[in-house]
Amino acid sequence: MNIALFAVIACASAADLSMVEGGVTNTLSFDGTSLDLGSSPVSLGAITDLEQAVTTNHCATTESIVTSISVDTVAMRAIQSSMDTDLSALASSIASLHNKIDIITAFTASNPGDSQANPAANCQAIYQSSPTSTDGNYWIDAGGVFPPMAVWCDMSNGGGWTQVAMIDGDDQAHSNIGAVGDNVVRPTTTTTSKYSDAIINAIINAHPVQSKATIRFECGSMPVNYYRACPWRATRGLGNVEDQTCVTAYGNQDATSVISSSRCNDGSQGVGSHCSSDAAYTATYCSHCANGDDAGSHNRMGCWHDDNNNGAQSHSGKLFVRGYTSSLGLAETMPADNCQQIHDAGLASGLYYIALPSGTKQVYCESTQGGGWALAAWIDGNDQDHSNTGAVGAQPVVDSGATSKLSDTDIDFLKGHHSGGAEIRFECGSMPTNYFTNCDWRATRGLGNAEDQDCVTAYGNQDATNVISSSRCNDGSQGVGSHCSSDATYTATYCSHCANGDDAGSHNRMGCWHDDNNNGAQSHSGKVYVR
Repeated sequence: MNIALFAVIACASAADLSMVEGGVTNTLSFDGTSLDLGSSPVSLGAITDLEQAVTTNHCATTESIVTSISVDTVAMRAIQSSMDTDLSALASSIASLHNKIDIITAFTASNPGDSQANPAANCQAIYQSSPTSTDGNYWIDAGGVFPPMAVWCDMSNGGGWTQVAMIDGDDQAHSNIGAVGDNVVRPTTTTTSKYSDAIINAIINAHPVQSKATIRFECGSMPVNYYRACPWRATRGLGNVEDQTCVTAYGNQDATSVISSSRCNDGSQGVGSHCSSDAAYTATYCSHCANGDDAGSHNRMGCWHDDNNNGAQSHSGKLFVRGYTSSLGLAETMPADNCQQIHDAGLASGLYYIALPSGTKQVYCESTQGGGWALAAWIDGNDQDHSNTGAVGAQPVVDSGATSKLSDTDIDFLKGHHSGGAEIRFECGSMPTNYFTNCDWRATRGLGNAEDQDCVTAYGNQDATNVISSSRCNDGSQGVGSHCSSDATYTATYCSHCANGDDAGSHNRMGCWHDDNNNGAQSHSGKVYVR
């Protein structure tokens, strides 16, 4: 009995075996734990037969099953391995496909600035193409001036601003014309960082601005300051007339509300005024910083100014710049107000439509020599036609051909839009250029009296700081200048005793210059510019 039992236990976990002995059916049940012999006694022979049956047949069946299972397991493992290989290959193919899709997407991005492969000129170009664009990282190249680079674009405050500098307030590292710190300047940048001045100016110039601010400067708790048409240089001292656009701070991005325009000295650097009495509204990018035009020994960190009552040093700040696509003055339906506005927009010298009292006309605007100059008169040297308060000759006035000029009404309208410096520029023959300020222009006006002094006092520079002649002659000097000055090297007159003037005389002199024949008095060509 024990042998059979062990055979059953060894070969099966469960079995139901039946036998017939003496006409009685006996069932042996093994459930893997115990053996039930039923209700009838079983003979020793039956037990022996049972042992043989279990040992031979059931064990053979069990071994067959185990063998079959082993074979099937090996096969399944082979299938699994094959499937793993196939899945790995599929995953690799999918990754390769995603990479190709990314490349195609990058090169076919619908919006400029979305990718390195499709950069915009600057943040302003992005804003103009999609005014709903949000603040964030974009790709720009300043119209191909530099390789595509990632920048932070701020689409608030009129939109299109590129953050170009972050000042942490702990150093003077931002006083540098080169790049400093992080490669990408963001609001979250923690250490002083800036792009090179070359890149900053390229971003500004990628699109000229249309009479709006091109620089936005934030310093500490001071109100945000905006600047228009400021030629950026981080180390530039701001103590002179030619620096005025970098000192004149506006309170709005349209650059229509001036909040401070007082200059200090070259210790004010970049933008702003470091010692302005109007402490509530002005700050400077760097005050007497080491690399600046006037370093001094103040050792001031960060931005702000030197009024200690308002917390002068160690303030953090941010600098943003932008350009602005403009058709200003290029169409009769989009006239500028004057040539100073054209210059402030960063536009080059050329003919532009200006809304004059006599109507919208093309005027030649010159952006050199301080900029903002309108060509008001061309004197060919062969006549006295320029001695006229009305418009003369072909329009627009250009510096060739027959004598032509704008009306005195239009000329006066074009004057007085430049902050500081000369308002009239007079060129005659080979004489040095003369500049005049506060002159009440009239082409036929005689200049022999004290009230005419501003139209006689000639300066040698556009800032009107260097007087080169101030001697009056008589009413035969007309327009500007002095026709009989003893200082023949530097003075000339718009018209000398010309027929329509206050003192015509009978000299019959043509063109401009004066009456010193030793210096070639008559028949010189000339030009008058105003701003």
